[in-house]
Amino acid sequence: MRRSALLVCLLLNVPILAAPGRVLVNHSSSLPLGAYLLRSGLPRRGLPVAYCLPLAFTHFGLRRGYLRPGRCPAGTQPILKYLAALPGDCVDVDSRGVVRFDRFGGSARALPSDSRGRPIWAYPPGRYRVPPGSVWLVGTHPRSWDSRYYGPVPAHGVLGGLVGPVEPLVVIP
Repeated sequence: MRRSALLVCLLLNVPILAAPGRVLVNHSSSLPLGAYLLRSGLPRRGLPVAYCLPLAFTHFGLRRGYLRPGRCPAGTQPILKYLAALPGDCVDVDSRGVVRFDRFGGSARALPSDSRGRPIWAYPPGRYRVPPGSVWLVGTHPRSWDSRYYGPVPAHGVLGGLVGPVEPLVVIP
């Protein structure tokens, strides 16, 4: 019985064990907590992605504690967000900082300050068409630091789509 249980646990975790470096653990509230498998390529709109932010944003994010050190080219961990808009999609930002996506079907409001009360800029009001080679990222948490603050980002920063959260590795004593 114990041997069968161990075999089942190992089989359930084959994707994790077979993909070293392709598992990302989310500690933030931008996506549900847990471990995600990284799949290469640009996924469909509305799906979660792992993204390496451009250098211009990483310095600010590290200073503020929004980012942790990691393996992205700028020295931070990838952020995990939803792919809200692709090149050609329209994004509306109103004077209250509410961002609406024409195809994603969602909205997110930029806040004037972060969780520590420090002021933070929001992307300026207007109607934007996501430019070629760019994407718009959004987290589900109201305080997610995402494109509602920094706007569209280069699509080449997308490491891939995320699958998960996957079941945790179960260890039998």
